[in-house]
Amino acid sequence: MPLKDDLNVEVAKIFKTQWKETDARVVPAPEDLSLDNKAKKLEEAVVLYADMSHSTKLVDEKKWHFSAEIYKAFLHCAAKVIRSKGGEITAYDGDRIMAIYVGDTKNSSAARTALKLNYVRINIINPLIKNQYPAETYKLEHVVGIDSG
Repeated sequence: MPLKDDLNVEVAKIFKTQWKETDARVVPAPEDLSLDNKAKKLEEAVVLYADMSHSTKLVDEKKWHFSAEIYKAFLHCAAKVIRSKGGEITAYDGDRIMAIYVGDTKNSSAARTALKLNYVRINIINPLIKNQYPAETYKLEHVVGIDSG
């Protein structure tokens, strides 16, 4: 079957198939998800998105290994902080990490994650950059967005 015909059949099937919803109390594991019309419904969740600032400029202007070290340090720390505050990582996208929080403390946990990540940037990552590379002027900056729904 040509690709166009295959896509037409599959998209029509997606649109015609009824959704089956089940309530979820936790973020589903990736292996529990599929591409069929099954939905895991969370009552309310909070999403956190942390993003390095000026990362394109970093890659364009610095040596590749320095840029890689910065990315790795930021994402490693962000992942550790997210997990320490009860978040579940849902995606990595280059210099960005996304997490979801559920439960009674979801709002405060996400806010504390953002504050703790800022602390780590100021008091751990940037001083260690300066320690390892004394002549380097680069300082890591980042932004965090939080939304609930």
